[in-house]
Amino acid sequence: MGSCEFHIFRGEARDANEPTLNWTIRDFFDEWALPKYLQAKNRSQDTIDIYVQAVSLWERVTTNPPLYAVNQDHFDDFQAAIKLLPGRKAKYIAAPTQRKILVHFQKLWDLTGPKTRKSKRTAKLLPEVPFFDLPTCPRTPPDGDFELEEVGKILGACEHARRTSSILHVQPPAFWKALFIFLHNTGLRISTAMMLRWSMFDRWRKNWVDIPPELMKGGNNGVRIYCNSFARSEIEAIRTPRSDMIFPWRAFPKGTSWLHAWQQRIVSWTDIPEHRRFGFHGFRKALVTTVAEKDGFLSQMVAGHSSGNVAINHYINPKITEPILETIPQPVPVPLDKPPAKTPVRNTYKRKTNVRRK
Repeated sequence: MGSCEFHIFRGEARDANEPTLNWTIRDFFDEWALPKYLQAKNRSQDTIDIYVQAVSLWERVTTNPPLYAVNQDHFDDFQAAIKLLPGRKAKYIAAPTQRKILVHFQKLWDLTGPKTRKSKRTAKLLPEVPFFDLPTCPRTPPDGDFELEEVGKILGACEHARRTSSILHVQPPAFWKALFIFLHNTGLRISTAMMLRWSMFDRWRKNWVDIPPELMKGGNNGVRIYCNSFARSEIEAIRTPRSDMIFPWRAFPKGTSWLHAWQQRIVSWTDIPEHRRFGFHGFRKALVTTVAEKDGFLSQMVAGHSSGNVAINHYINPKITEPILETIPQPVPVPLDKPPAKTPVRNTYKRKTNVRRK
């Protein structure tokens, strides 16, 4: 049996990077959790922003005590303050948003405590971690997937995309059309798709892509996906010997906000209703829904979720997705009724955070 050692001391750390109980949760987040957990696991910037939002609110609500002085009362005060945050569409944030913030913040506190089955690498500072009482949320059916006709309208709007310094070596209309069709047929998250390289394609089975763990959400498991002939032909059209990147976007992921801003601008040129102008994730949801109509079992494999049935993870050969992906309906570009106004492009993409870090 292994032993569990706790560093219960209040003196100076043995080195600058070793956490102590004198740290506040802000110190712990900046110096330990951010580099050793979030960035090490390739968490998205949106996920990191949720942690930043929670830590900033904690500093405002509590007296920002050191870790050794934190108790359940601080947690209760913080949870009461969460309920009073302003919402985007209502006076206060909804229960699902409260729950999302609390789940992430609880994970940060769990990292200060002992090792658990779910958190094997922790700082082992606190022998016991306080907890939040998570609000219950009504389950709503999944939404946010593009219809096939809507994807066609988006492809038609791509013809009016103008040059931007973010796109390297490729004409903007071809770049956006290839990206949207690739997402429509593979269902990859945009953060993964933008980091793909041509060298990741299987040398012998041309349309299979081996994606390493560090490119996947969570960074724990790699995945092997099938790129059907429709998607392959589009990305081949923008292939250039000047870069191994499939989608050459300058300084990704630092340029993520501009990527989202341009996607929303292109969608806004269409007559798609405003409430259905989804982001990149709308393509992923649409593919999983389409495959689920044919075979719900295979839709889990296409989505590439790391947690699933043992048969999916260890027994079923993913090649059975190949004939289904080859039958994905393809959108037809729909020209705009009139060219979009030539107005300057502004970065209007806003992250989903309510409290900004000072």
